Amino acid sequence: MLCLTHKLSIGGYNFPAVNQVNWTSSREGGDTITIKLPKYKRLSYRAIPEGTKVEFWCGYTQYGMNLEFEGFVREVSPTQPFTIIAEDYFYFLRREVISKTFTNMTCGEIIKYICSPYPIDTGYIHSGIKIKNRNYFSKTKRFIVKDLATLCGFDVFFVGSVLHFEKPFSMTQKSIPVFTFGKNVIEDDIYFSPDPEYDKIILISEQTDGSGMVYTAQYGNGQRVKTMYIEDIPQNEIKSRAKELYDEITYNGFKGSIITFGYPSVMHSTKVKITDDRYPEKNGYYYVDKVEKEYGSNGFRQKIYIGKKAS
Repeated sequence: MLCLTHKLSIGGYNFPAVNQVNWTSSREGGDTITIKLPKYKRLSYRAIPEGTKVEFWCGYTQYGMNLEFEGFVREVSPTQPFTIIAEDYFYFLRREVISKTFTNMTCGEIIKYICSPYPIDTGYIHSGIKIKNRNYFSKTKRFIVKDLATLCGFDVFFVGSVLHFEKPFSMTQKSIPVFTFGKNVIEDDIYFSPDPEYDKIILISEQTDGSGMVYTAQYGNGQRVKTMYIEDIPQNEIKSRAKELYDEITYNGFKGSIITFGYPSVMHSTKVKITDDRYPEKNGYYYVDKVEKEYGSNGFRQKIYIGKKAS
């Protein structure tokens, strides 16, 4: 029998009991956690101010614990039993608004500059495209980072204090979790989507350096066209960027989610292997778009949203 175990640290203090913990992580970044505590005598909500660091580890005694969330308190309910909501390291970038023009810098250099005042590890930030001139007026630093990710076609998210700014699904992983129907899959909501909404991408990129140049590329041969506008993509990169967008948007195949036990623990932007003897056409490796997890009296569960099939 599997036995649950956890460690909750808030502001350096350990809380041995929790009623329920829910957290979500996705390729879109901005992971959040909701912690429902039992009643703790002599504990005031003022003892857990906004910005207090939160770490939550959990797992099974047979397999050990994983650090599932690291972030900072955003809000606390005023009465017992307390509910605490925290967010990942985007907490810092969400709070500061700046007005600045960036010139002749790569997107990665801009993001490193933006993150420099904070305890954020920028070692996994890729360069991305070069920005000739881009102006931001009264925008949060989080908005700027997200905007630059869109320009590059990158995902941007935190794993602990490490900021990842990179092409989708490019994270390395030591092993690929395997989920088998009838063994460690509790519920199945995977369905086949045979017909993508779009089968052709047209990409238009205006250069904001004053040259007036506009580059265009397309990918796909269908009649259902999606036109996208992204500024400052270099001429020598726009064709490959159009193909990346096509591959991302026009996927047809299995989609949906599965609910599993908490082991093996899964995070977004990695691969999982799914096997189903009943419907072998489902079998294969899939990228993970999002994971919702719950830990508490009802056990440890994770809802895994699969993306496109991995090659």
